[in-house]
Amino acid sequence: MTGGARGGRRLLALCLAGASVAWPGGAGAQQAGALPAARAAVPGDSARAGVRGDTTRRRPVAAPGDTGRKAELVQWEPTDSVMDALIARKGFHVTRYQGNRVLFDATRRDLRLSGRPAAVNRVRTLLVGDTVTYNDSTQMVFARGDTVKLRDPDANNEDVVARGGLRYDISEGRGVAEGLETKVDNKGSKWVVFGHQAALVAREDTTVTDTLERKKQVFYASGGTITSCQDTTPHYHFSAGEMKVVSGGMMVARPAVLYIADIPVAWFPFIFQDMRQGRRSGMLVPRFGFSELVRNSSTYQRMVENLGYYFALSDYMDATVAMDYRSGTRPPAGGYGFTRVNGEWRYRWLSRFMTGGIGLGYLRQTDDATTLNAHWNHQQSFSQTSNLNVNVNYVSNTTVQRNTTINPTATLASIRSDANYTRRVGPLSLAIGGSQSQYPGRSQVDRTFPSLSISSEPIALASWLTWTPGFSLRSQQTLALDLAGEFGYRYRTTPTGTIDSVKVRQNTTDLAMGFQTPLKIGNWDLRLGFDFSDRALDYPQSRRIVNVRDTSIKETRIFARTFRSDLDWNLGFALPSIAQGSWNIAPSVSLQNVAPGAYLVRTELSGGSWVAQGKKLVYGLGMSPTFFALYNGFGPVGRIRHALQPVLSYSYAPAADVADDYLAATGNTRVGYLGSLAQSALSLQLNQNFEAKIRTAGDTGEGRKVRLLSINLSPFSYNFEQLKEVRRIRAAAGKPAPSWTAGLTTQNVSANFASELLPNFSLSVQWSLFQGSVISDTAVFEPVPETIQAGLQLDRNSPIIGMFRRLLGLKAADTATTRGAADASTAGRPPGYTPSLAAGTSPIGGAIRPQQFEIPSGQGWRLSLSFSSTKTRTPVGGNVKKLDPTVVCLPLRTLDTRLYDNCLLDPSSQAPLNPQQNTTNGGVVFVTPAVTNIQFQYSFNLTPKWAAQWSSSYDVEKNLFASQVISLQRDMHDWRATFAFTASPNGNASFSFFISLKAEPEIKFDYNRSTLANPTGR
Repeated sequence: MTGGARGGRRLLALCLAGASVAWPGGAGAQQAGALPAARAAVPGDSARAGVRGDTTRRRPVAAPGDTGRKAELVQWEPTDSVMDALIARKGFHVTRYQGNRVLFDATRRDLRLSGRPAAVNRVRTLLVGDTVTYNDSTQMVFARGDTVKLRDPDANNEDVVARGGLRYDISEGRGVAEGLETKVDNKGSKWVVFGHQAALVAREDTTVTDTLERKKQVFYASGGTITSCQDTTPHYHFSAGEMKVVSGGMMVARPAVLYIADIPVAWFPFIFQDMRQGRRSGMLVPRFGFSELVRNSSTYQRMVENLGYYFALSDYMDATVAMDYRSGTRPPAGGYGFTRVNGEWRYRWLSRFMTGGIGLGYLRQTDDATTLNAHWNHQQSFSQTSNLNVNVNYVSNTTVQRNTTINPTATLASIRSDANYTRRVGPLSLAIGGSQSQYPGRSQVDRTFPSLSISSEPIALASWLTWTPGFSLRSQQTLALDLAGEFGYRYRTTPTGTIDSVKVRQNTTDLAMGFQTPLKIGNWDLRLGFDFSDRALDYPQSRRIVNVRDTSIKETRIFARTFRSDLDWNLGFALPSIAQGSWNIAPSVSLQNVAPGAYLVRTELSGGSWVAQGKKLVYGLGMSPTFFALYNGFGPVGRIRHALQPVLSYSYAPAADVADDYLAATGNTRVGYLGSLAQSALSLQLNQNFEAKIRTAGDTGEGRKVRLLSINLSPFSYNFEQLKEVRRIRAAAGKPAPSWTAGLTTQNVSANFASELLPNFSLSVQWSLFQGSVISDTAVFEPVPETIQAGLQLDRNSPIIGMFRRLLGLKAADTATTRGAADASTAGRPPGYTPSLAAGTSPIGGAIRPQQFEIPSGQGWRLSLSFSSTKTRTPVGGNVKKLDPTVVCLPLRTLDTRLYDNCLLDPSSQAPLNPQQNTTNGGVVFVTPAVTNIQFQYSFNLTPKWAAQWSSSYDVEKNLFASQVISLQRDMHDWRATFAFTASPNGNASFSFFISLKAEPEIKFDYNRSTLANPTGR
């Protein structure tokens, strides 16, 4: 029966008259804040929001799969004209009722609705049950039935379900219910709260200005459960004796027992959940494992991290202060403990387009060694054409920082700082900045400041004249080199007559400046540029000085400081192209230096005086055609196309002379010098691509193209005049004629290979072609591979794996299923999360968090391989030193024995001086030991729920593993368990076991045990 009956109309008027009485608010889903944790709340899982609820004991009010509009609880009968007129009256709140039977007791003023089911709706609040009784005098409403549902959008976003009955006092805003259930929104993730005996209290929060947000509902329960699993039978739940839930406020339960299925596994004195929106000040969640409570070794050093407080200072800034502690009581031999204090202040003003943060960290070991770490990150946009980006990191003691680091990658990662300011003014673009790098365990600092670049768009000075200027300035410094040079120590006699050694402080400075002013005159290009460079090596070096014309006259000098300054200018014409689009022929004329090197040079060998060489005209002709060839395919390949792109150029220049003082200033001699010969040279660069067109069913047009192989060969040059000169010299000396290779003028050549059949596959090989310099007649053609680098990534969706599957008749991998499973496994992680151990940009922080070892489940197996090999060619002559690792690492022996031992295992970490760091010829040439490394990462699924990952770095030359990261993960629907082991190059190691709730990772159980290597080597 509805309000369409006559008695119903009188009753509706009665309800309108009592409209000033407040109706109870619902205890629906409350928007929750995160637990007071150091990490952000987990985003919601939109896929799980629509999972069908429990159809027997706990049935969600919303329809299955409904994540937006809620299902209708009642179908209202259409109203007549009288009802519409009453509802349309202004100044009244409408109470609407409906049921199969309506009984009104005028004496007791009771309104009893039953059947259909019965429903009462006042404004936006709706109550539905089998039987609903409302008393106008006592302002009491009582609903009974198998399922009673209350929906009040003003107080909650979720429905409240009572299994039995619901009694509510409208005037007092209080009520009691049996078997009450609702949902709580914890910033996206849904928590299902159930109470056997529950009470509701409606209240207003006077601190909130929004009238819709002021309405709060407090929910009390005795004997209830809490879970985030919305399956029919929850996989886990918390059973609590008492609970209190404030909509949009908090949730507290005590005591609480965690059940996995129906098995109790853990007891908590209380659990607390802050569900308020926005940021709130509060304590951080400390990180410690079970081993910190119960240790199984008397020498185990307990460690507690993230013990601190979070301050929400304003809408624009916040701050965090935390402390990490590692016990130094009864450590193993040579061990130590430490105390670390971290502080961070973050700011974000969107209206000012500014964001960033400042962090400070101070660590003191029990042996009184300390380090101060600082971090500043700042981004600001002053306008659409002006931006500032700053990322500053500083560590006062890199040895302590390295010794206390467990992350295998961070032990070798550089501590880098960058600052850049960019601005665009008209056609000009300005970029100025600098950078600095520190290295764990080393005193060396690499600094670049300033770095200035001014570029321009083409400026039309006239209809036939275009100018594109550019300017660059770059200054680099390397301070406190901890390298093994010729003279690592300076020895002096003390007043007592003993010999004392002082480590030589080694610094280098490099300055480079260039100004380019190209002009385009019609179809002619005029290239004009000026370059200046200056290098200073501020440490002692020896030089073997050979007479320019008589190589038998030699002497060795030691310079306290060496330097070289170069000043050069270049001029060239590029004539209009011929056969554009086919042969692409381009003639050119340029004015180049006679010999390799700058036009003006000054060095320590010239006594600081400038010396010059001449210029000569060079005539060139180049072409860059592209040739194609088509081949028939086979199997799934329809056609194969071969593209050959040669870049061929010829240059001619007459012979010229180089002054003796210029040769002497650069450390060269006249005897056997080929740098000033006439030039009749060919240069060739070759690029090749092999592409395949894959057949598809019903393919009548363009099919899918796959790059089978790409080969790029770097340019190499051949000078016919040089071949003639070498033959003449050898004939005059009575030696056999040289081979054709004597005309090659390229010292090094490289080749790059890539293919789409193997994802991210790359192979790069660089060869040193000659023993000796190509500008000397004594150079011997002996190709030696100096650098080999290769990389490869494979998974079950790789094309080559799919091809083998088809050849073997196996079913192809379901790419959509694989990606969907991987996405679902990472749905509970914060944005920007990456399951890797890559070192962060900031040195502020503690140890590795167990979450870093998580493996995306459902992705199948995945293999990443990288190979690198570096081998320096050993020059001939008496001024060559092969570096002994004990000599390279000698400066570390007095600083840190452990770093010294690690350096012996990897001497390349202490990069020695190389020929490129010498200013002139005649210096000592250092030859480093060969280094060959293999790095790999392999992840796979043992079962649909078990996943494993192994990352390692292997030194082939020494047959040793440098680092190890092994993790094993179990996905348990609502929980995730991770076992991890790490071994770092610095000797530190850790083992951890971590199990956490996906909906709230701070609800966890973990075991962490880390071991810091002995820093003294005893």
